[in-house]
Amino acid sequence: MSRLTLTVACTALALALGACGKDDESVTGRDAGDDGATVTTSPTPGAGTSTSTQSDTAAAKDKPSAKDRAKAAAKAKILAASAKDRAKAAAKERARTASTAAVRAASRARAKAASKDQVSIAIRDIKFKPQHVAVKVGQKITWTNRDMAPHNVTAKKGATFASEKLNRNDSFTYTPTKAATIDYVCTIHPRQDGKLLVTK
Repeated sequence: MSRLTLTVACTALALALGACGKDDESVTGRDAGDDGATVTTSPTPGAGTSTSTQSDTAAAKDKPSAKDRAKAAAKAKILAASAKDRAKAAAKERARTASTAAVRAASRARAKAASKDQVSIAIRDIKFKPQHVAVKVGQKITWTNRDMAPHNVTAKKGATFASEKLNRNDSFTYTPTKAATIDYVCTIHPRQDGKLLVTK
């Protein structure tokens, strides 16, 4: 091989090696961005996937599990049942109160009606109290002895009734059947007298 041919071959080889170096440097520069070339960076594989996975995990943690939902439903059911029981108890108590009030009202009405149909006279301190009483035909008149001493009730005028001896707390009842003025006494204590004015 001639000296000229060898020189050309070496020169070509040197140029080829220089071109390879520039290409490597150019590639390195583009990767590093230090030669002013536009750098195109591809997204790092897996970065977005990692963020999405973390978000999904957080959302899964915030979402109640089936067990928690079941517990919450059971608790709500218990609270609802408790409220229903309280409502039933309240309704029952109201009914009982209303029933008691109705019974008391009926009792007062009966007592009031009975008071209209009945007159009470006490025998106390050897006197009839009240001594003079106005009554209606058909009204019951009841004398009750509140003294320790015995008494009786005997009509003297206007009617014909006479009780037996009345010991303490004994009673005698008479119902007039017609209008009249009735005078009566205790025959054990003749000065103990009373009067009934009976009207229709």
